Amino acid sequence: MVLNLQDKQKENLLRMLDFNIEVAGAADASSAWGEQWKVLVYDPFCRDIIAPILKLQELRKKGVTLHMLLENDREDIPDVPAVYFVQPTESNLRRIVTDCAKELYSTIHINFAEPIPRQRLEFFAKSCVDAGCTSMISKVYDQHANFVCLEPQLFSLNQANSYRAYNDASIADAQIEQTMADITAGLFSVLATLGTVPVIRAPATDGPARMVAEQLNQTLRDHLGSRSGVFQDASTNFQRPVLVIVDRNEDLASGLHHPSTYQALVDDMFKIKLNRVNVLVASDKGQPTEKAYDLDVRTDKFFEQHAGALILEAISANEEELKASGHASAGTKDLVAAVDTLPALLEKKKSLEVHTNIFHATFESVSARHVHVYSVLEQKLIDGSHVTKQEVVDLLSSPDKGNVTDKLRLLMIYYLTSGADMVELEAAFAQVAGADGYKSAWAHIKQHASFQKHASVGGALAGGDAAASGSKLKGYLNANWAGSFAGHAQGFLAQAAESFKSFLPENKKLQLARITDAICDLRPGTEDDSYLYLDPKIKATSTANIPRQRTPFRDVIVFVIGGGNYNEFQNIQAYAKVRRAPRPLLTVLASARHIIYGCTELLSPDEFLEQMNRL
Repeated sequence: MVLNLQDKQKENLLRMLDFNIEVAGAADASSAWGEQWKVLVYDPFCRDIIAPILKLQELRKKGVTLHMLLENDREDIPDVPAVYFVQPTESNLRRIVTDCAKELYSTIHINFAEPIPRQRLEFFAKSCVDAGCTSMISKVYDQHANFVCLEPQLFSLNQANSYRAYNDASIADAQIEQTMADITAGLFSVLATLGTVPVIRAPATDGPARMVAEQLNQTLRDHLGSRSGVFQDASTNFQRPVLVIVDRNEDLASGLHHPSTYQALVDDMFKIKLNRVNVLVASDKGQPTEKAYDLDVRTDKFFEQHAGALILEAISANEEELKASGHASAGTKDLVAAVDTLPALLEKKKSLEVHTNIFHATFESVSARHVHVYSVLEQKLIDGSHVTKQEVVDLLSSPDKGNVTDKLRLLMIYYLTSGADMVELEAAFAQVAGADGYKSAWAHIKQHASFQKHASVGGALAGGDAAASGSKLKGYLNANWAGSFAGHAQGFLAQAAESFKSFLPENKKLQLARITDAICDLRPGTEDDSYLYLDPKIKATSTANIPRQRTPFRDVIVFVIGGGNYNEFQNIQAYAKVRRAPRPLLTVLASARHIIYGCTELLSPDEFLEQMNRL
């Protein structure tokens, strides 16, 4: 069983646009034209759910003529039905009642992103009766869709300030409990969409991960006991997945690191939001203009293949493909073949030129801040390689290399990985312009010495001797990039090779990948022994009495409370890819791994730093 969350959610959204009428198969649902014109009304949260999954042409294909925000004033279209997709908040319910009373549309089909609490449902029903508009409402559905699926193996609950929500001492306990309940509801929706009931693993120590794990376990058990129909197909799956829930505080360094892979680096420099990024592009007039580009692995073959690649690998691949597409179009002699292939070639070239523009913008940003220098030093610290204190002091003291957040991120990673005396380093950072503005973030790191024990990483992604891996890491770029590009690199690639050659390949498992590996392989003396083991399908008086699965897990969902990042996502997907690499059949069956990565919200390193600074 390969878990593809994005396909499942798309299938549910298309069904919603068909007024929740079952269509045989997801493929039929996506290709079938809608038989009736309709209006789609959503709130901002549900707009973000739809945006990465359904493009404008797909909405049109389903008969959606207009899509509008619930909060905006809208003209009446009395002959057309409306599909509402909103959160069941009290303000949204009041607005829906107002729309019904005005009879803006012929009928209204209401879809709540998450199950509406009984108390609010009663409030909504009473409000409709009082307004005399009950006949306007055709049906009401709970969709279990309150999460944003950005890629087949990547989702976010889109809960803003999720790290601050449980680490800020000024936040009341009741508010923290509500935050944990919201996370539980979001995770339940993910599992309901997948139609699977996993084994749940989380740290046994008190904290947000354990709280969510226990709440989710009870929620799943209640649904299975009541036979609600949400998991009606779950019992037929022989191979069950495992859900690993962790707290961001398990590994702060991964959230602060300057990454070296394409997708993660672009997110660090410009922030990717809902698979779109805004960059400055040189125009014909010389003045740079801001352009928005889609970075979608479903529709962009190049990005699908190279999103997790080292930035220089991605730039090189882009240049090679541009050359190849140019040769292909120039060398087509057969007129019929040219007519057939030219549109596809032009489309491919257009897509590659988008990436060229993004590479140029990234190159400018990285070069201006000397990001590659920070990245290589931080990577050595995270990998456990030797870094002298003087190297860090020199970089912190350099006025030309990096801004204040670059320097603070390096300082934090050095503290988390070494725990050495910080007096000299703090003094160097204090001289940086703007350092006073980040006292709260630095105090948060320093007052929690327990963070340090989680800063190290696991072994190499592909396994093997750690010392040999470390040696390979040090010589990687000199042996490969310098020699590879010195002879034939031209123009931009040559410049990029010179600036980016310091980027180290991230070929070690980060903390989350190491924990996942240990739990999935049932490795003794690791988190597999110390983490809670919860199975919603088994009734037991205590967790110690639950019989455990004795075969390695192949399907995995990992979830980070407090914010995830593309660096961690790419690292765990690289680990999963290594486990799926060609090898003897029995070995593949035992060790192949498919991993979905989820988090309360996706944060760029600077966004994560800002949340810590507001504590």
